[in-house]
Formats: sequence, C-alpha cells, structure tokens
Amino acid sequence: MKRIKAACITPTLCFFNHDQETTEYAKRAIVQEYEKYKSQLERSGTKYKILSETTNVNG
Repeated sequence: MKRIKAACITPTLCFFNHDQETTEYAKRAIVQEYEKYKSQLERSGTKYKILSETTNVNG
C-alpha cells in the first residue's frame, strides 16, 4: 500500500484595496494587512514559502 507523506498546494494571494483608492493611507493599509497575515502564519507555526513577491505600480 502507498501512502502520501507530503503534499503541496500553491495558492496565490493578492492583497488589494476594495475601494480602488491609491492614497498613501490605502497603500499602508494593504502592507499592514500583508504583514499581519505573515505574522499570523508564523505564530501558528504554519510552514510556508514565498515564491515571489511583487508590488503593483499603483501600490
């Protein structure tokens, strides 16, 4: 009998402003949401790997 020892699903997460604002405040809010998400992963002990990280020209 074969068993799966490890599996991987690669999700793509996009953090963006729903109001389509491009103010500095809106940009900082998006960055804060991203940092909060990463710290939550670390606190919970979730293993993760960021394959690429890009910022759009509008923030």
